[in-house]
Amino acid sequence: MQQFISEYLDGHQKVLAKLQAAAGDIQQAAERCIAALANGHKLLICGNGARRRTRSTWPLNW
Repeated sequence: MQQFISEYLDGHQKVLAKLQAAAGDIQQAAERCIAALANGHKLLICGNGARRRTRSTWPLNW
């Protein structure tokens, strides 16, 4: 069980490192979204966030 927890946390740390590396791109995307909304445009954003959320917690639902 300890190995599972360690691997699970390592995976999250890797994701956080990738997010940190992409911080500039994320900021630029946010600024573009804000500008679009400020100019009266709509945002259409799609993704499978619910699926990703389920995938990251499924081992805890055993």
